[in-house]
Amino acid sequence: MFFDGSQNLDIQERAREKQRSRRDDERALELRAKSAEQLRRENGHFAGLNAKVALKRGRSLY
Repeated sequence: MFFDGSQNLDIQERAREKQRSRRDDERALELRAKSAEQLRRENGHFAGLNAKVALKRGRSLY
């Protein structure tokens, strides 16, 4: 689920989606379909993004 600002965010639906994802992850671990390390990589911040952040070029907000 992606939120682009043009649609309303359904908080309850998002919570259900996250719960389904957690169940799927637990099941993958139980079945040894994925390792804990694989899940950490997949579920980590910015997982799946192919981006670089140039902090030196950024502007301070404060």
